[in-house]
Amino acid sequence: MSGESSGEAVVSFSRLVVLTGADPDLLIMHSFFRELDDFASNLDIEVVWRIIDGLKAYPSSFSGFDFAANSVRVEWNSPYAALSHAEAIAYGFFLSQAEFVVMMSPDMVGNIKDIPKFILEIKNGAPVVAAWRKKRNGVSILRVALTKVFNGFAKTVFGLSVHDVNTSMALVSPATISFFLNVSDDCPSPALHTARTLKREIREVPITVDEFPGKTSVYSTGMRIRVGIKRVKEIFLYYLWSFCRRDD
Repeated sequence: MSGESSGEAVVSFSRLVVLTGADPDLLIMHSFFRELDDFASNLDIEVVWRIIDGLKAYPSSFSGFDFAANSVRVEWNSPYAALSHAEAIAYGFFLSQAEFVVMMSPDMVGNIKDIPKFILEIKNGAPVVAAWRKKRNGVSILRVALTKVFNGFAKTVFGLSVHDVNTSMALVSPATISFFLNVSDDCPSPALHTARTLKREIREVPITVDEFPGKTSVYSTGMRIRVGIKRVKEIFLYYLWSFCRRDD
């Protein structure tokens, strides 16, 4: 790693970590693997796929894939217990300190080709490059509605300029990961606090998300509604926390 700089200086690095969860559908995992391995073969930097099985979708003894990669190195991580999405990200960040990390979902196979756009922005000094899911194909109206409610609420309350607060793809710098991991333990949402603190420096890349053909979501309608309510509660608690701290 050659380091990170600020301002207009160009950032360079020799290793990129692609951080995802473990999708319960092994077909999706294999598809993502093949696409990422092919993509990595065209880069002049090392690419690591760091998988966090936060859903405990696979046995603890499962070590990933039994076929060799040509260009990407796979790191399979099975936490001691099931983790929420936010907890899995925090766990992955803890394992990825001092690294440049692309956060993705394994079913975003087609968006691997968008990674160079994020790399370009990060090399130009952005601490965070967030995806704006400008177009979503094959996604249910409920999922889109819940996302828009969360995004609109968070943007209105905290003045975030990004289109997609609840993004499923972003490239973050080592400094951003360090900030995230060092947020006060009593903060209800380290992710929101990081986004709010860095809001003037976050850059966006518009992408198109295509639902993986034949994929059945592990989240039921009821679960998605509960997750949506939980996220609104997260915003409310963070707002109270920041107000009490008079956090500007």
